[in-house]
Amino acid sequence: MNIIADLVSVSEAAKMLNVDRTRVNILCRQGRFDGAAKIGRNWVIPREAVENFKRLPPGVKSKTKQQQKEDKALIAQALEATNSAPNENIARSEER
Repeated sequence: MNIIADLVSVSEAAKMLNVDRTRVNILCRQGRFDGAAKIGRNWVIPREAVENFKRLPPGVKSKTKQQQKEDKALIAQALEATNSAPNENIARSEER
């Protein structure tokens, strides 16, 4: 297995997907290719990730990294609220 042969450039991925290089760069920044990595100013993408790439249905937008962070923060807050609620009830019952 040759690691370099298993990686493709943005230009190669664009040809494989029949899209513009700019679009491939955007997909890389969005994290849509598993294992894509930035080396200097250039992205390298595993060939398998490009071959298995699934396009989103029309009208569906992928979430930006900022939106993903906000979602994670909301989930963490919800979990914290759920985990702390029973403990407060136990503490109150112990005070009685």
